[in-house]
Amino acid sequence: MKPTATMVSLVEVYLEYRRRLGFALESDARRLLCFARFADQIGHHGPITEELALRWASSSNRTTAITRAGRLKILSPFAKYRLQFDPATEVASPRLCGPGYRRLTPHIYSKEEIEALLVTARRLPPAGGLRPVTCETVFGLLAATGLRISEALTLRRSDVDLERGLLTIRQSKCRKSRLVPLHPTATEALRAYACSRDKRVPVSATNAFFVSDTGRPMNYRQIEYAFACLRAQLGWQPRGGHPHPRIHDLRHYSELRIIPSHTLDRVYLVGNPGRLLVPITRHNKAIQKLRKPTLLLLVRSTHIGTNGLGKSAVPSRDRRETADMGSPGGCT
Repeated sequence: MKPTATMVSLVEVYLEYRRRLGFALESDARRLLCFARFADQIGHHGPITEELALRWASSSNRTTAITRAGRLKILSPFAKYRLQFDPATEVASPRLCGPGYRRLTPHIYSKEEIEALLVTARRLPPAGGLRPVTCETVFGLLAATGLRISEALTLRRSDVDLERGLLTIRQSKCRKSRLVPLHPTATEALRAYACSRDKRVPVSATNAFFVSDTGRPMNYRQIEYAFACLRAQLGWQPRGGHPHPRIHDLRHYSELRIIPSHTLDRVYLVGNPGRLLVPITRHNKAIQKLRKPTLLLLVRSTHIGTNGLGKSAVPSRDRRETADMGSPGGCT
């Protein structure tokens, strides 16, 4: 390591290298730069050491073992990268602080909570503005379709096919795209929102489907702030492993309604289309033991593959069976 090289400069070189390979590294970049600033502030010179990694991992305000292990896990690829330039670099094992990840139980919303959320969102300020309509429609869409909040906010107007009742989700998690069919009531709610949006903001410089009163795309901070206000107003108490009910938990509400345990007795895994796996019951331990139980919800979404948009690899007989099991509720 060159004496004049700061840790921040080394991290920036590493991030540029990884991004040229196609990695976004948005979250990891913030944490790596945090490590680099920490190392420079304490006057560290020389290669990365295990002691330095542990000091940074323990410097967080949240001094839990999971937080420390998570920091070491993020730092490990950077240390391995530096090892090829400086053999004295030490790669701290993430296991030094135990497991760095655990899956917390989500808050499963009741039907009454969803209805109260939408009604209260309708009363958000400003009265008569677009903000309350946007928030109500976004929350309803998440609960009805199981979309992630990032997927909903990045929808373009061309991605929302109101004639066919179909959403196109582009470059989502793991850079996959998929089609999401809508229940007729959800389609009508989106159509009503589009009409209301175009009346209130007739001229917009963006192609985003969900916009604010200024005509700009609705961003996550605006939605999160509105949700936090509504959550406090409604007085919800968490029923999961997180400190508060989250926006992300809305998607689990739709999954329970789309695949109720008493009506569906077969599921398919993404990456293995058309292969019947295991019977699913309310307390099926086989599902819980799956390493990555990512379910392809046939009513909710069809992944876009090499066969073309909208073509499902699941046999037609099974598609008919799942189509009869009921459909999710609409947005309003």
